[in-house]
Amino acid sequence: MMGNVGRDTLTGGAGADTFFGSVDADVLVTTADGARDLFMYINPTAENDRILGFVSGEDVIQLFFGPPGPLIQGAAPVAGDGPAVLFDTRNGRLSYDSDGAGGEDAVLIATLVGVTSLAAGDVII
Repeated sequence: MMGNVGRDTLTGGAGADTFFGSVDADVLVTTADGARDLFMYINPTAENDRILGFVSGEDVIQLFFGPPGPLIQGAAPVAGDGPAVLFDTRNGRLSYDSDGAGGEDAVLIATLVGVTSLAAGDVII
């Protein structure tokens, strides 16, 4: 499923769903149905989608931009010297930092509503 220009609400059904995050802040809704849902992002300037119903260990977020880096999670996570995916366990915000401690700020990709931790395979670059 892919949203159009503007803020959309996309709701998945039973079984595996694929969501494409667009450049506007969309609401992506899935359910814990035992199927793997895929959330794909091809643009590092996505405007903070809200993902509802994400299940760690079942669903996957795939980023199609930037060099790969580790998943760093915690309260106000900070990247090291290289690229990293950052997950703030306090508020569910998932960001990508392309240069670590360099001059570029991390880009907020999505907020995973109600999610407080991620498994290593939940985010793929």
